[in-house]
Amino acid sequence: MIEKYNEMHRGRELLTFSDFNEFECAIKDHVAALQEPAMQTLRDVRDIVQNKFREVCNLCFVQYPSLKCNVSKRIDEIQLKQEAKVEKRIKEFIDMEQLVFTQDKVLQKKLDESGIHQMTGLERYENLREDDMVLTSKGCALLDTRNLVPEKLALYCEIIYQRLTDYVPMLLILFMLKDAAKTLRYQMLEMRNGADVVELLKEDSDQWRRRAELKQSLERLTQAQELINNRR
Repeated sequence: MIEKYNEMHRGRELLTFSDFNEFECAIKDHVAALQEPAMQTLRDVRDIVQNKFREVCNLCFVQYPSLKCNVSKRIDEIQLKQEAKVEKRIKEFIDMEQLVFTQDKVLQKKLDESGIHQMTGLERYENLREDDMVLTSKGCALLDTRNLVPEKLALYCEIIYQRLTDYVPMLLILFMLKDAAKTLRYQMLEMRNGADVVELLKEDSDQWRRRAELKQSLERLTQAQELINNRR
């Protein structure tokens, strides 16, 4: 009866945390401090990707200054929009982590792997787990009486770190790299329809002059070769 009562009246507190309010405040402060490092990572990755895109642009369109300028401008605009999308999702993630939540099974696994049971002597007791190996309310109460808040706080932080270190890189790969490249490719194909292609493909004056000089040199060498052949 006590077991059922505890389950029915359990609030949103995490497994084994009865004094949840203090724990929640500490977690929220810690989570809030993670936002700036995540944003800095975003800015660093944006700079790297943006510079690599520009390098490819300069390498491919070195002879076409108008096209190179146009594509470079599009790279900057796309990266700026993609950065805003990732920034929004990082802030949403931090807001979600402020809820302080994880499944009982996930936290239970962390507790089992940590060796806390050996520290508390909890392994001496029987019938403290449900069929899914999660601690019963009695097991939670026994563990909670051992005053291991710092240890359990560290375990929950590991869960937050795991979610953050998975989520942010996936955001960066999807939005800053894959979607950005896809959008740039689409916009460059669209340039064939809406832009002045002749103007975009106009060569640099120095390149054009160099090409004309090489063409004249080739013509003269060809003529000289013909004269030599005729004299033979």
